[in-house]
Amino acid sequence: MGRKGKIFTGIAVLACGLALILLGAAASSGTIAWKGRTFGVATTGNSPEKVSTIGIERSAKRSRTVVFTIAPHQLPDPTAGGLIEATGEVTLTTTCVDASDRCIGRKYGYSPKVGMRLLLTGKKGATGGRRAVPISGRFERTCSQGRPDRNHHCPLVIEHSKLRVHNVSSLPCKPARCRVNMVVDASDPKARNGDVVVVGADRPGGEIDKRKGRLNAIVFDRGASHGKPRRGAKPVHATIPMGSEGSGGDEVIFSVKVNHLERGDALLARARQLTDIGHLPYSAFVAGELIVGTSRTSTVPHGLARKGISYHGTLSAVNGFNCTQGRSGYATPCLSRKVGLGKVQRNIVNKKGKDVPLFVNLISRAFPKLASAGGGSAIIRDGFVEVRRLKR
Repeated sequence: MGRKGKIFTGIAVLACGLALILLGAAASSGTIAWKGRTFGVATTGNSPEKVSTIGIERSAKRSRTVVFTIAPHQLPDPTAGGLIEATGEVTLTTTCVDASDRCIGRKYGYSPKVGMRLLLTGKKGATGGRRAVPISGRFERTCSQGRPDRNHHCPLVIEHSKLRVHNVSSLPCKPARCRVNMVVDASDPKARNGDVVVVGADRPGGEIDKRKGRLNAIVFDRGASHGKPRRGAKPVHATIPMGSEGSGGDEVIFSVKVNHLERGDALLARARQLTDIGHLPYSAFVAGELIVGTSRTSTVPHGLARKGISYHGTLSAVNGFNCTQGRSGYATPCLSRKVGLGKVQRNIVNKKGKDVPLFVNLISRAFPKLASAGGGSAIIRDGFVEVRRLKR
């Protein structure tokens, strides 16, 4: 081979290596999709929301906006007799009760209704209509603005939704062109031009903290196993000590052990947590996340959990809300919902090839919404983590 041929060969190898590096980076931060023998899975993972704000309208229909989508090349093709499942979560945040440096849009004092649903469609921006089919119903909350019972951050979660594919000709799209859209809305009769909700969380200085939601889709072939659910309903910790904003203080609330994980498997998780602060003299922020750990007390993924599960062992976004003493969209006892999905990226075994169990944990933290508030703990009244493992 001549000098020129060696140069071109070296360039090709370098380009191939760079492509693999970029592919690995995309897999750790963006949407990932994979196919088992009888199912296909896709999740937006750590991808940011497509929009930063949504205008509040006087009718919910006028404000409908797509905030996450799973594109046709990522969504496995639906087949006759199969089933499409979808789950998702997103955080919508009200802003500007009073003028401040964190205001985004106009200030307003009313409490808008916020909603979400999941659609199957062939159009990237479809929010409904004849060219879309609902996978889920519409999930709605009132995001309270009234002090002292202001929610501020309002997570919306669809834990499970199903669409049976009786015949592909009845779909609103050709199987190879179908996508799943997460559509959200915000409305109030008092809405004016310039009133918005933030998609994510607002921060001092007017910045927006994104990546507060995810969209997941699973397409099952006809007759495929949907995975046997395993549930953990006994609290690992029955209280959450009050910390401070940014102080950490995560506690594992519920946990499920999973064994014999192999490369290409999928972990589907959902969780609920009923948190009681009624005995405390203040409202509190309550946050949650689903992770995979190496023990039932792990609050951070380490070791095989971090290396072997997609997105470094995180199954869901981190988000939360103000749990209030008085009437609001999230009043004590406050129900938190979480959904998650992860890919097993390697066989979970030790150096001798022996199976190593991992644990899907719901972790939570809380802190008072009054600067002068003392100590205390939130009490867990009910809840669970439920996990389904899909075998590749």
